[in-house]
Amino acid sequence: MIPEFKQALEEYALARADDQFTLGQRALAWKGRGLAIEKEALARIGQDEQAHARLWYAWLAEMRGQDPARYSMRPAAEWRCSPLVALPGGDWAFTIARQFLLDAWEVAWTGLAVASPQPRIAEIAAKIRADEIDHLAQTSAWLKRFGRSAARRRQLQAGFDVAWPHTEALFAATELDTWLLDAKVIPSPAATRAAWLVLVGNVGNVDNVGRLIKPDQT
Repeated sequence: MIPEFKQALEEYALARADDQFTLGQRALAWKGRGLAIEKEALARIGQDEQAHARLWYAWLAEMRGQDPARYSMRPAAEWRCSPLVALPGGDWAFTIARQFLLDAWEVAWTGLAVASPQPRIAEIAAKIRADEIDHLAQTSAWLKRFGRSAARRRQLQAGFDVAWPHTEALFAATELDTWLLDAKVIPSPAATRAAWLVLVGNVGNVDNVGRLIKPDQT
């Protein structure tokens, strides 16, 4: 294997894992904060996200001949989180807005990545896809509940206003990613973004600049 291609695979796996693990931490931070069923459900989503991260870490460890447990114990400066995931935890409205946008990304990405000619990428995408579809269904239902109240809807829009500008980085390719894109082993950013925008609009009633389209009174 060409060294640059192997490095690209390793860095891609690390970035995916770090995002999943950190997002899981963000979600788990809500566990026990009140008795709301939604917050306990979000904590369960967080457990799923960290389980997904471990799949990526395990593959990375195989490629590098290392212990996968070491990756979740690295210094904070070494983590490769996307800007949206790296944002500190906010209020409930922001938390749901961010989780929804990232769940939609995961559903869009896995839908394309299951066809990857790279066996482990296709395998991981297939393993996590059902969970991510379920996560998106839950967060989209929470968005609809926010739509029943004008005040809560304003809170939700404020959450999207903070989160949305950071979504562009989800579709940015690194220099190393070009090795994987040329080999077509990862979905193209353009195809992923197109699929993501469909989900965001159709499932979440959010337009392509991050504004809520209409109240949902159901």
